[in-house]
Amino acid sequence: MPARSFPVFSGLEESHLSGKEIAEIVGVTPPTISKWRLGRARVPAETLVFLTMILADWLDGVRARVEAGAPAPEWLEAAERCLERQEAFNTRLSPAAIHKGAHMFQAWWKAHPDLTPEVLS
Repeated sequence: MPARSFPVFSGLEESHLSGKEIAEIVGVTPPTISKWRLGRARVPAETLVFLTMILADWLDGVRARVEAGAPAPEWLEAAERCLERQEAFNTRLSPAAIHKGAHMFQAWWKAHPDLTPEVLS
């Protein structure tokens, strides 16, 4: 992917996931995340898909807490808008990148079934 800032990074930032947490999830260094956030380095297309799925899963967990009676965090709507914009962008990615990113998410999710907004908050 060309170096540019993608909405998924704004959404992750809005939802209070730190660069260090994102780096741990993706398996890269925090400086790599910083370069991706600032558009100074190329983000692999499959990584964009993976991060989009991470954000969607994270927001699903937050929405479930809200539906159970927890107050909605003030950042939720902004993060949801970022997710929508990133998902729209991802429709232009190759099927191979989408497939690989989905597999990355599936492997990560199976390895971290208890990782929820409550755990990282």
